[in-house]
Amino acid sequence: MKEKVPTAKELKDSFTVRTGGKVKAPKETITLFDAFDKFVMEEGKLNDYLKEVGRICGIDKPTTITYYKGNERIDEVYPKYELLGTHAGRRTFICNALSLGISPQVVMKWTGHSDYKAMKPYIDIADSAKVEAMKLFDR
Repeated sequence: MKEKVPTAKELKDSFTVRTGGKVKAPKETITLFDAFDKFVMEEGKLNDYLKEVGRICGIDKPTTITYYKGNERIDEVYPKYELLGTHAGRRTFICNALSLGISPQVVMKWTGHSDYKAMKPYIDIADSAKVEAMKLFDR
């Protein structure tokens, strides 16, 4: 069964869909929710539109996705726009927030993550990005 898309009113009341935990939203976010309410659509359709926007904008760098079935390694190559979607945006938001130094506990509250284990891969990405940024001083 598909998860119900929340209304702007529900979002304004600051409940996350996944956990039901209360989250305080900044005033700017509430204004964004008001605008968003006029354009609420099914997530699958939104993902289709994001892919189309990416294609139009030329976000087409070949990108390899690697996964394993048993011991078999499978590499699939897609134009980058094919990988765009709301979840990619969510992951990007989390990584950027952590890279900016926002504490994992705060990001977890914003995103509705209830356990640290689910946040750990994002923290690892942010930490490696910080290491790479520090290397800029070695020039």
